[in-house]
Amino acid sequence: MLQDVTVRYGFRPQRALYLLLALLAAVTVALSLPVVQEQMRATDQNAQVFSPAGAVGSVRSDHPCGDGKVRCLNPFFFAVDTVVPLIDLHQRSTWYPVSERHGPLLAWLLNLCTMLGWVASTVFALSFTRLGRT
Repeated sequence: MLQDVTVRYGFRPQRALYLLLALLAAVTVALSLPVVQEQMRATDQNAQVFSPAGAVGSVRSDHPCGDGKVRCLNPFFFAVDTVVPLIDLHQRSTWYPVSERHGPLLAWLLNLCTMLGWVASTVFALSFTRLGRT
């Protein structure tokens, strides 16, 4: 039943691809929102914490990425890093949601998108290989 609705028993692998593209778009749009970006943090090798707007804490900086100390947050590349398995653009490993306010919910949703990305990618690959056999 699920295969019939999603990829039509391997004869419509583009449906899984559409799901991946929809997940990419949703995560990109969500991470482009200022409310969500306020929840994101990165840490450099000296344990200095950064938000997408700049350094957090006693050392303030007008440079959004700590003047090159951390990789800048890019919503699209973060979405690719989150949704598409086997691609590591070092966005997800650099940026993480804060542990207070809405950060845990954001972390949970990002992990859900990762799992859905794995499922959609696997279904796409399996249905694509099925087409190759026929």
